[in-house]
Amino acid sequence: MVFFILVGFNPGRSIIAQSPMISLGNIGICNYEPLLIPLNGKNLANIGAITLFIYFDSEKLIFRSLENINSKIIGLQFNVLNNPSCVSIVWSNTKGVNFPDNLLLYIKFDVINSSGMIKFAIDSCEIAVANIPPEIIPVEYLNGSFYSKNPIITENPENITVFCNSNAHFNITSLGSTEYLWQASVDAGNSWIDLEDGASYSGTTSTDLAILNVPVTFNNNRYRCSVTRENCSLYSTDALLSVDSLSWISEIGNSGMVISNFPNPFSERTRLSYYVPKSGEVTIDLFTLIHNRVITIIKGFHLTGLYIIELNLVYLPNELYLCQYKLETNQVVAVRNRKIIKK
Repeated sequence: MVFFILVGFNPGRSIIAQSPMISLGNIGICNYEPLLIPLNGKNLANIGAITLFIYFDSEKLIFRSLENINSKIIGLQFNVLNNPSCVSIVWSNTKGVNFPDNLLLYIKFDVINSSGMIKFAIDSCEIAVANIPPEIIPVEYLNGSFYSKNPIITENPENITVFCNSNAHFNITSLGSTEYLWQASVDAGNSWIDLEDGASYSGTTSTDLAILNVPVTFNNNRYRCSVTRENCSLYSTDALLSVDSLSWISEIGNSGMVISNFPNPFSERTRLSYYVPKSGEVTIDLFTLIHNRVITIIKGFHLTGLYIIELNLVYLPNELYLCQYKLETNQVVAVRNRKIIKK
C-alpha cells in the first residue's frame, strides 16, 4: 500500500509568482503645464542595481529633471543623451532593496506638443538582484504616454450686432466638455466677471448664452466662455456685442420717420430698420447717385411701428447708393433719405 502525503499545501494561496515590472505613467496635461511622468516599480525584491534608458521625442518634450526620488534609491545618477533623445538612469547598492509597489521617481518635462509616447529602450535596460555575483532578472517594461486634457472648442462665439431692447445670443461648440461658464468684460477684455442667470442673462452655464432686452449700455461689451473637461479649463475667443441704438423711437414718438441700416458700409448683407410714425403707404427704393432706381425694397400699407428687414444685396456693384423712404398719409407725402455704401 502506498500513501501520498501533501505537506504545506494552502489552497487559498496562488502558486503563480507575479512578474517584476517597471512602468511609466499615462498622464493627461492641461494647457501645456509641466509634465511629471511617474516611474513605478512593482514586485521587485532584493534589487541591487537599476539601469534604464528612456526615449522621448525632443520635438514634443524638453527634459528638466528627476523629482521626488524614492528615499531607498540613494546615489542615483542620471544623464540626458541625444540622437535619439534619451534619459539614462543608473543606480546600484550592495544591499538589496524591495519595491513591492512603489513610486521610484518622477521624470519632469516641459511640453512643446500636447501628446506623445515615452518608451523604454528595452534591450539596454537591466534590473539586477543583490546576489554575489549580481544576477540580471527578467522584467516587464510598460511604456508611458501623455495627452491633452484640454477641451476642444470647435466653434467660438462670433461678434454680433443687435438692436437695443432685443435679445442677443452667443454660442459655443466644444467636444467632450462637461462644464460651461460665460463671462463678460466691460473694459475691452482687461478684466472679466462671471455671469449668472437673472433679469439680463440666461444660459450662463450652457452652450448658448442669451442676453435679454439688450440695453444700449451693453454696447461694446465682450463675452467669452470657459469650458471644462477633466478639471481642465480653456477660454474661448471673446466676441463683441454691438448695440444699434433705437433710442430715437422713444424720442420721436409719432412726430417723424426714421430709416437706418447696420452695418454701413456692408459687403453682402445689411439690416434695414425704419419707423412708421403714422399708418400709411410706405415705399422704400434704392437709387444710384444719379437717381436711377436699382430696386424697390418695400411697397405697401404699414401700420404705425418699427420694422426691421434683412437685405441681401450681394449682387449689387460696390458703390454708394441712396435709400429713399417715402410715407403717404392723408394726401401728405414725407420723404427721408439715407446713403448706404456697399464695398
